[in-house]
Amino acid sequence: MNIYLAGCMGVQLELRGEAEKLQAQGHTIVSDWLYDNHPFTPGGIQEVNDWVYREMGEANFQDLSYADVVVVFNRKEQECAGGHHVELGIALGLHLPILLIGERQNPFHYVPLVHYYKEEQDWHQDPYLQERPGDIRG
Repeated sequence: MNIYLAGCMGVQLELRGEAEKLQAQGHTIVSDWLYDNHPFTPGGIQEVNDWVYREMGEANFQDLSYADVVVVFNRKEQECAGGHHVELGIALGLHLPILLIGERQNPFHYVPLVHYYKEEQDWHQDPYLQERPGDIRG
């Protein structure tokens, strides 16, 4: 199954660990941003030009189109640009199943396509991750 992991740039290294766990279960990670060297720091965004943002946005949008499931890590205490909220919106627009890990912060986090897990809950056995591609996408 193709899985897109979304979260703040500050948790990029942590999400690489989650990607490895999912790959060990036989899934494919389609979130190329996890492995890119972006001009970001854990504390926030550094200055970049418009072209860099455009390239990043287009690449992430393309990666989302390859996904069967999107896993969004949303932590209230983190400061970030909020791209993971946009990615969740794109996933909803594509009718992709979504796992939301962390904090619910807006009405879109409550729609039926979103399975919610608190940070400490085990989400790795969610039914969305057990289905085969094509079985769950509307």
